[in-house]
Amino acid sequence: PPPPPPPPPSDECDTMQGVVGSPFSGSKRPADLASSSAALRVRFTSDDVEHAAGFLAILDAAPGGLYSSREYDCTHGESVLAQSSGVLSDGDGDYAPNAACAWTVAPPGAEAVSLVFTRLDTEPDYDTVTVEGCSDSSCSSPVSVPGSPFSGRDLPPVITAHVPVLRVAFASDGRVQRPGFKAAFVGSAMVPCASGDEVPVYGPAALIGDGPGDYSANSDCQWVMERQTGAGPTKLSFLEFETERGFDLVHVEECAEGVVNVRRKADKTKRQQALAKEFE
Repeated sequence: PPPPPPPPPSDECDTMQGVVGSPFSGSKRPADLASSSAALRVRFTSDDVEHAAGFLAILDAAPGGLYSSREYDCTHGESVLAQSSGVLSDGDGDYAPNAACAWTVAPPGAEAVSLVFTRLDTEPDYDTVTVEGCSDSSCSSPVSVPGSPFSGRDLPPVITAHVPVLRVAFASDGRVQRPGFKAAFVGSAMVPCASGDEVPVYGPAALIGDGPGDYSANSDCQWVMERQTGAGPTKLSFLEFETERGFDLVHVEECAEGVVNVRRKADKTKRQQALAKEFE
């Protein structure tokens, strides 16, 4: 694919500092993070002792709420989603018999779309998730991605189609119902670990991670997403997380100036609330 276009002007940031809880390690997936600072940096480091599956995360600087709060289930039949990232699923609990729903995922300005399954539990060969790439939102000439349709309980690897639109369809028969599927989409190809380098990430959204399989020994890679002037907060949502606890670390840093401003605003609000109580 062609190289990404240069980003628009961004706010400046001279000093970075760790967010609350950073660095992260172990097998517990960190909670979603939203930062209104000028930049967000993610750094992954590992030693040479134990290796694990690592992490996979979405950086999203598009307007709106946290990425994982935008979930689209199977209740609306067929939907066109012009979002930079989000979650598709058949809904809560076991899926319904004879379900049929589809999502046309068309992130604005995307040249590639990635899909990450975080749950797959369907009746093999009968209740399926079909994934196709399309040249436009009409999907008049769809092309199935390798391995599609998906069913059973084996999670597929990260799917990246170098097309602007991805169509995902779920269908079940009337016999067996199971928990179904959940998958996150993002309008970006994977931005992999480049050990020793700081990789700029151009928005509005990107998929980052240490790469397929277990991560390498002595990894040290960084991704930086700068908040473009006038944009909303940068969101970070982890899809997968498993590292050697206390030794293989994911550091998350934000612009210290932005943190100071947020804290000053919070302190001012607390003082105003305290004064209001005095006059009650």
